[in-house]
Amino acid sequence: MQHVNVILETRGSVAWLRQCGARQVDGANVAIAENGGGLIGIEGAVASILILAR
Repeated sequence: MQHVNVILETRGSVAWLRQCGARQVDGANVAIAENGGGLIGIEGAVASILILAR
């Protein structure tokens, strides 16, 4: 869902998703979402970084 939120926020198409407060920038042209999870030993198993630009 995080990726969907980033896409919609960048498009500026849904005001009700604006839950970031002061962190949300009006007219943003670039967005980034990072997510990670799982473990292999003591290291993270999966990482995903999504960078979007208009």
